Amino acid sequence: MFPLMHVKAVVDIHGTIDDNLILGSLLPDVLRLTGCGWSRSHSAAHFIKNTLGKCHGITIGAMLHGEYPPGVDFYSDVGFKNIPWGWAFYTAWKYTTKHLYYPLPKGLVPWVFHNMVEASVDIYLHEQWDKSLIAHVKDVYSWNVKWDVVEKMIIESGLNLARNLKDAYVDYLTLSLGKYHDRRCFVRSLYEIARRKFYRHGIVMNLPIDLFEEVWYAIYKDREFLYEQYVSVAYDGLKRTYKEWCSGEI
Repeated sequence: MFPLMHVKAVVDIHGTIDDNLILGSLLPDVLRLTGCGWSRSHSAAHFIKNTLGKCHGITIGAMLHGEYPPGVDFYSDVGFKNIPWGWAFYTAWKYTTKHLYYPLPKGLVPWVFHNMVEASVDIYLHEQWDKSLIAHVKDVYSWNVKWDVVEKMIIESGLNLARNLKDAYVDYLTLSLGKYHDRRCFVRSLYEIARRKFYRHGIVMNLPIDLFEEVWYAIYKDREFLYEQYVSVAYDGLKRTYKEWCSGEI
């Protein structure tokens, strides 16, 4: 999922928010920008609990984000309700089946278009959620975080950091949240992401951008419904993960 949904899940499940929790809730995705693979980054809580502690805010935030134990991205990317696709992938497949009449490799379509589903949820939160908190999430330089200590603890936990952590957060949030004010610009950036993903698989994506935008606007207009649907899909599992983590069961 995109950044605001990760922070919102921490607020809803943990019950409070602070700068360490914000940092942790975004850490797995930021680690991807620092040279860490997806599986390791999205199991980051299991690494950093040994250096930061299991109940540290950064650890709690990372735990609620990842793939294992099942966090926000498990339900969006991996599986839910006995369906072997993540919710965002499955939802993207349904929208493209209905709105996209263009020959693209079926196996890649949900992988490419799930970003639209995730983005629509974050845009809904951007419109409806606490504006002061959103502004604070975006302003990495205002966070009360001991960056040098956090970097040291992450490195000692065995996770890769190929670049400065604070700079990686700034770049990640600029990339993820910086274009919400201009929706046409935003959808074009998603189009470029999709084009590059197909290219990495040796496929030239000739999909006209107006057809791409048609799928996007079908998803975008349902953003409130999609946010509510994701909450209904994921939150019971997130509460169970949180309880088991805090009790020591996992």
